[in-house]
Amino acid sequence: MTRHVTVELTDAQAEVLDSEAAREDRPIEAIVSGLIQRQVDYDAWFRAEVQKGVDAADRGELISHEEVVERGLKLQAELVARARNR
Repeated sequence: MTRHVTVELTDAQAEVLDSEAAREDRPIEAIVSGLIQRQVDYDAWFRAEVQKGVDAADRGELISHEEVVERGLKLQAELVARARNR
């Protein structure tokens, strides 16, 4: 089953969709449908990941503030090192 929906776009949004449709040689409807599906898929994934965190917290699987800061600083250092090596 399909459902038709009307959406108002700004001129800038319409231009982006027009160019993407031309570049991919696909109708705008297919581009929009793909965008919506990716968002729906991402939202489902995100909610599942959040639920994993909630479930872990409910089991008492927590880390301290200090550990969070330590992990964040380590990740930051790794990203800076990668950026320098480009």
